[in-house]
Amino acid sequence: HTKHCSSCSVALQRLQKVRKFALILSIVFWSLLPLSMVVYGPIPLPVGVLLAAIPLAAGILSLWLGDLEQKFYQGDATPPRNLPD
Repeated sequence: HTKHCSSCSVALQRLQKVRKFALILSIVFWSLLPLSMVVYGPIPLPVGVLLAAIPLAAGILSLWLGDLEQKFYQGDATPPRNLPD
């Protein structure tokens, strides 16, 4: 019912924007890790862990949001609030 429900269609659009942002964030931080090592030399372990953990978390978030996005397209076309008791 997502295509007919304004609440769900807005939620889907926001979810897609957050997913795109998570992918971009992941790409940027994966690029920063080797670049920071070239520019600054050896980096402290906590900084390296942070630069590696952020893109991993963003990637996992993107995958989870992708699964959630599929739920907007699957299921019953009748909204739950319109189902008989």
